[in-house]
Amino acid sequence: MDQGLAAIYGAMVGAVATGATALITARSTFGVQKHQARREAYHAFLLALRELYDPAQRCLRVAIDRAEGIPTSVTPEELTDLSREVVLLIQSMRRTHVAVELEGTGAVTEMARTAADAAHDHALTAVSLVASFDIGRHITPAEKANAEAAFRRTVVATNSFAQAARSQL
Repeated sequence: MDQGLAAIYGAMVGAVATGATALITARSTFGVQKHQARREAYHAFLLALRELYDPAQRCLRVAIDRAEGIPTSVTPEELTDLSREVVLLIQSMRRTHVAVELEGTGAVTEMARTAADAAHDHALTAVSLVASFDIGRHITPAEKANAEAAFRRTVVATNSFAQAARSQL
């Protein structure tokens, strides 16, 4: 074999090796980026769910207390502000849920949907009970029980999502 041909073969082998290395590196980088995007989506969603808990539950508690004639230290203006905060937090939670839908996989995405729906129902129930009382309609025992059950569903669904997300990451 002459030196020119050997040089060409050597260059071809080098080019193939370089191309293969670049492909492996690109795939690895894509996998890391996808993993990071998924982690960030799960984190933001879980944080949004948990940020919604307290104001929604406080809103619910005040509505139930008021309906049962238990005095509260919350003024009507504060309760209106709290209801608005709950609505804004629902919107924020729904936006972060979109990222989970895009980045998540299989069962984790389904659990996120269940958690989002449960949190949405719980929070809107709390706000609607406040509004019902404000217009003079009394909260029935069934409504109270449904609201408390909605909160329990939210807690269970959120914990299930968090556990599934951790196991996937």
